[in-house]
Amino acid sequence: MPHTQLKFAAFALAYKAKVNEVDPLDVDHLLTEVDTQLPHDHMIFRGVTHFVTQYELVAQDPEAVKRLGDELARLVESWAVPEPPDLNRTDIHG
Repeated sequence: MPHTQLKFAAFALAYKAKVNEVDPLDVDHLLTEVDTQLPHDHMIFRGVTHFVTQYELVAQDPEAVKRLGDELARLVESWAVPEPPDLNRTDIHG
């Protein structure tokens, strides 16, 4: 599964969490995919493993699952924002 598909799968899982429709099989499948396809320091790997770890702790608390879904959705959205190529230029960014 290419990185783009992993991002979309993480986004889908986030929105399932936001409406308390998470299937544990989806969680396990996404974790397996990122674990086998990405280095462990990759941003997608870190985001998904954080979600999975926290989900295991709060799976019985619907409000906590919703907050966790919000957190993952914001994280996935942040992956879509590219860094400007001139980010280190102080004459532009101060």
